[in-house]
Amino acid sequence: MKTMVISTFFTICILLSIPLASAQEVEDERPFNYKVGDKKGPGNWAKINKDWKLCNSGQHQSPVDLSVKKAHEDATMGGLNNLYSPEPKGILKNRGHDVEVKFEDAGGVQMFSDIFFLTQMHWHMPSEHTINGKRYPLELHLIHKTPDGSKLSASGQLYDIGKPDEFLTELEHHLTVLAKKNLKEKKVNVVKMEKLQFDTTSYFRYNGSLTTPPCTEGVVWNVYKNIKTVSKHQLNLLKNAAHDGGHENARPLQPLNGRVVDVTKEKKKAD
Repeated sequence: MKTMVISTFFTICILLSIPLASAQEVEDERPFNYKVGDKKGPGNWAKINKDWKLCNSGQHQSPVDLSVKKAHEDATMGGLNNLYSPEPKGILKNRGHDVEVKFEDAGGVQMFSDIFFLTQMHWHMPSEHTINGKRYPLELHLIHKTPDGSKLSASGQLYDIGKPDEFLTELEHHLTVLAKKNLKEKKVNVVKMEKLQFDTTSYFRYNGSLTTPPCTEGVVWNVYKNIKTVSKHQLNLLKNAAHDGGHENARPLQPLNGRVVDVTKEKKKAD
């Protein structure tokens, strides 16, 4: 019964209507920064723009710490049904504090009774979410919305330093050009989505928000448990491509305020 209640909770959350005007992350990030204590920092985002009030007053904000021990193991959470187009076109954009790939016709992810279409992806350094209190060097966010824009979902993938990431390898040339020519954006004719290779069977899920202004709530977050790797060279490429020189762009952790974090049920290992 408990599992049914929690599942129903997420179904209700995802059906909540999000005002269209506040559902998008800002494309020009220069008005704010991530420096704690600064007048443009996270604690003052709500003072910069009246439409960003949830950044300080919201009760269901992201990112959060994802604790395996504290999470509720939900046997009803199956593997995520990612339906991404194999090779969509994209536009690599410099938003100021991060690098974004903006999409059209990139497919999406199916959850509950809806298909959430991928609109953009971007990277945070270091990671915004933590797992068991540990912060990683990099986190990829994929932002999705329903066709009418009223419902949002986000996927998060964390990375440690190690072997090069295959997906970023495909973007290395474009990132280099973006940095060397100080471009604001660059077309990418083919984005090889199959190189992402997420472990869709093991992930956390909770009800949160966008992690950048306007900090819209009602976002269903799916954060993969498996940690992938990225090379130091690739990490530096992402930093150099950002106009601010790759300063940290991770929002501080937010309180759960009684929210439940669900996690997929671990499969028993064969004897």
